[in-house]
Amino acid sequence: MARFAAAKIVEKLGDEYLIFFERIHKEIINAQKQLDLKSLALKAAKKEVISI
Repeated sequence: MARFAAAKIVEKLGDEYLIFFERIHKEIINAQKQLDLKSLALKAAKKEVISI
């Protein structure tokens, strides 16, 4: 939802607001990476097979 809102701002107000979209996009990617990393850690803690 945040990415959509930032995209609409860029659409309405122009390229000078692209930095907001970029920042939100990066934050979403970083949050997903953290969730993936945590998931791997929890699998390792349960001695499940980890394939990367």
